[in-house]
Amino acid sequence: MDCNVCGGPTSFQKGKLLFKRTKKSCRKTVSAKNKTFFGSQRLLFDEILHMGYLWLCSVEKTEKRRVSAVPVEKRDSETLLDVIKKHVKPGSIIHTDFWRGYERIEKKLGFKHCTVNHSKERETASN
Repeated sequence: MDCNVCGGPTSFQKGKLLFKRTKKSCRKTVSAKNKTFFGSQRLLFDEILHMGYLWLCSVEKTEKRRVSAVPVEKRDSETLLDVIKKHVKPGSIIHTDFWRGYERIEKKLGFKHCTVNHSKERETASN
């Protein structure tokens, strides 16, 4: 990532969760957490990495070990259900958190739906 002030390279400082300009003449730092899903969360960096790993590596467990992402214009329940309907094989098990938009996955689409409440169950992957 390049500095948006001076254009020079930055280095990532894990302990502080930020990108810092490598030149001493520029003191600009950019938070790696702000303006992301995790910006308002009280999670440790290792917890964020673990969640990212689970999202990327546990999306689809097949012999081919394929993972896919679908860019969407809107992040709402209807869009989510459409994406699942088009891209998830019948019989799959869907693991999510408690976001309200996921509530209709089981009833409307017929997938097995397992959830985890991260504020109460930080250590578990699903119920």
